[in-house]
Amino acid sequence: DAHGTLVAGLIAARPDTADDFVGLAPGVTLISIRQSSAAFAAPRRAADDDPEATVGGGFGSVAGLAAAVMRAVRLGATVINISEVACAPSSASGALHDAGLGAALRHAVDHNVVVVVAAGNVTNDGSCREQNPSSGRARQWDSVRTVATPAWFGDDVLAVGSVDSADGSPSTFSLAGPWVSVAAPGTKL
Repeated sequence: DAHGTLVAGLIAARPDTADDFVGLAPGVTLISIRQSSAAFAAPRRAADDDPEATVGGGFGSVAGLAAAVMRAVRLGATVINISEVACAPSSASGALHDAGLGAALRHAVDHNVVVVVAAGNVTNDGSCREQNPSSGRARQWDSVRTVATPAWFGDDVLAVGSVDSADGSPSTFSLAGPWVSVAAPGTKL
């Protein structure tokens, strides 16, 4: 529902005579796993003290994302796309509780699965609020102010950032960091 469905369409849309649009890989078979959803909310009680970071704009946890990666590998996926992130200030990166996600990503790599992930978007109301330096120092971990999971598991994922369609400069909304592997146009001309 929502973002994941849109991204699946960009990846796998088959040609239609009604328009000229076709996805990047129209012949693929999709395995749809709902990891987070804006249609659901976390069950909360007054006594709950859940420190786990959420992923995406709805209900979905980092642990749930790890489980989704494991499920995709078990179902035979050869490429996994993760278009959402959880962020934390670098001083509080432990608040992401993402060791299980890191293990799931390593498991995917060990099974020859390519995992493509979003670098993250800087927003005023989300968890990715502070941009990292975009100069040459952005490639150095000591200058990172905001970490994004799963993107910061850069050795096990292909982290994708955004550049301006007109001039190729990094998009101001795309989270910079040493984990970014590749960038593609993410703005209108």
